[in-house]
Amino acid sequence: MFRIKDSVYIIAEVGVNHNGDEGLLRELVDVAAAGGADAVKFQLFTPELLCSSVYRKSEIEMLHKYVMPLDLMFRVKEYVASKNLDFIITPFDYESFEDVVKLGSDPIKIASGELTHTPFLEKAAKAGKDLIISTGASYLSDVERAVELVRKHNRINRIALLHCTSTYPAPDNSLNLNAITTLKYAFPDCIIGYSDHSLGITAAAMAVVLGARIIEKHITLDKKLAGPDHMASADKFEFFEMVKSIRTAEIMLGTGMKVPQKCEGNIGRCIVAKRDLGQGEIISYDSIDFKRSGIGIKPYDYDKVVGARLIKPVAENEMITWEHILTGC
Repeated sequence: MFRIKDSVYIIAEVGVNHNGDEGLLRELVDVAAAGGADAVKFQLFTPELLCSSVYRKSEIEMLHKYVMPLDLMFRVKEYVASKNLDFIITPFDYESFEDVVKLGSDPIKIASGELTHTPFLEKAAKAGKDLIISTGASYLSDVERAVELVRKHNRINRIALLHCTSTYPAPDNSLNLNAITTLKYAFPDCIIGYSDHSLGITAAAMAVVLGARIIEKHITLDKKLAGPDHMASADKFEFFEMVKSIRTAEIMLGTGMKVPQKCEGNIGRCIVAKRDLGQGEIISYDSIDFKRSGIGIKPYDYDKVVGARLIKPVAENEMITWEHILTGC
């Protein structure tokens, strides 16, 4: 079960950026760990079960080099655990889903393309795992249908919904980050996050400000490597900076409670004596003033002071405290 607590949960998406090389894959896990990620995510698929040979033959051929054998994934899982990272997989077909269950991915990630794949979603819901569901290229009604279906078969485990734009890289004018707010209000019982396919790291920090509790970002060692996702991924330095900017944004956002901050000091005015006031004198409005001292009785309580009798004298410009007046309010 993924460890969402008070801080934003950051997923480093390896995806197919390992290029079929176990050494490169381990290096990407190292980047995720060093950069401060909470989890590393991988993909499992069988190209012929993902794409139609009639319409996507070239895609099938391209994807074969990125297939990850099950024995490799078990080794990767151990390596990820040694780095104290959560291990997450996106399955893209029924056979891969069974492998993901064997591997123990919890949560299981559901890709945007499966949001309307109701038989697949039903199977995922029945697996008894937390689900992270991406919502790229969809209408709100598609998301509603998916959540309703999952909840029909699983009312216990958590659902996270990730807003995203399903193109690589996603242009700035396509990000529609305000949809994060829409998802927050439409699905108050779900965790809302953002899967960032844009260039750079600005969108991730903005998503956090809008309320995203999960950020997912592809990582690469080199944007110039051959492969479909490298260019739209964050390299090592970008990923480190993205995590830093997210943590800074969290600090800046604070608790949301409107209270004075310690660093602000005492800046307000208080009630002071307008002239020397003697013991036993009845305080009148004309005998007080409002000046900065930072402490003392606030001006909004002046009506509790006016009419009270002083039990000890107060010098001009000295603040009047509750200890000075007979009422002792």
